[in-house]
Amino acid sequence: KGYTPKFGMISNAEKYIPSPESLENQLDVDFLCGYDRHIKGPYNIQGLGIKVIPVTYQHILMDNRITLPYRGLSINVPKPEYWAVHKIAISQKRGGKNPRIKMIKDLEGAGVIIEFIGEHNIMEAADRYPGKFKKLFEKGWAIYKDRFLSDFEKN
Repeated sequence: KGYTPKFGMISNAEKYIPSPESLENQLDVDFLCGYDRHIKGPYNIQGLGIKVIPVTYQHILMDNRITLPYRGLSINVPKPEYWAVHKIAISQKRGGKNPRIKMIKDLEGAGVIIEFIGEHNIMEAADRYPGKFKKLFEKGWAIYKDRFLSDFEKN
């Protein structure tokens, strides 16, 4: 009640946003899950009327979360540094329609967190996940640095 589904123009992902007439609801809600051999794309949860969106490397967000109180509810959210690291890595896996736009949007979103908490915290978080994920992060980080950091910050 008080939320309406909104579909992303680029990804067609479903997000629940406060209804225009709702004065109480101020929280956007995404329902996420990880990919596995049975879950390849968004799906509806019968009886709840919501759509769940699978996210690559979801376990990184779930392993590194904090719980915040919001109007009597406990809301789990990823720790900011892990959210940014995840966005940078995932930016390199974008496909479908307009992958470059999606990548830039991911990197810009991560940039807000990087400016707030600093590069050191981002690198520490990234170092906790070696292997393929770290390679994706490094590729995305190079693009981020080249595109978004000023010449002064790069040196």
